[in-house]
Amino acid sequence: MDLVVYRLPVPALLRQVASAYEIEAAAEPVEGLDRVWHVGVDRARSGVAYSFFFILATEPADYRLRVAALCSRVATPFLLVAPTNRFHRFETIRLLEARGSRFLALADAIRAGARGWCLTESARDGRAAFCERHRPKHARAALPGFPLPPGAGWRDVRIRFLDGESVTVFVGDFQKAVNYTQMGFNDGRNSQPNLQ
Repeated sequence: MDLVVYRLPVPALLRQVASAYEIEAAAEPVEGLDRVWHVGVDRARSGVAYSFFFILATEPADYRLRVAALCSRVATPFLLVAPTNRFHRFETIRLLEARGSRFLALADAIRAGARGWCLTESARDGRAAFCERHRPKHARAALPGFPLPPGAGWRDVRIRFLDGESVTVFVGDFQKAVNYTQMGFNDGRNSQPNLQ
């Protein structure tokens, strides 16, 4: 019987992960936390800068302790990645949610592409939702307003649906044609109409 042992070069792995996420790579261990690494910092996403961390644990209790320690050390929201979601349970989900942080399993987030690793659609969507949640209020686009006549109320508003994406709004003598994006009914991840 042969025994084969593979040694995982974590910094090299994390540089590949940082490349797939298109972030500044750090790929360095977090001081005082065994098997926890700082992958890098994303500074390019819509005014939001946040850190990526990686945890490599072999037991659920080890994973839970490392997530708790990381949450207690990092004051701002962060993205946490681990090889799989095998140890990610209710308690660690609550810890991360309380920090405004998010977990992604590498097994679900990264796939092999023609030019190396790239993100899966679910990873892109999760990252976009994370960025949108933490984007500063002033960075969000303001919706166009209506110059309403004095004393106008809902009783004065009429809406004519032009198609599935556009309406004309009438308030007294004022009228304006707008689409779902101008009314704030678009999905921030892909600009498609949302359920509203």
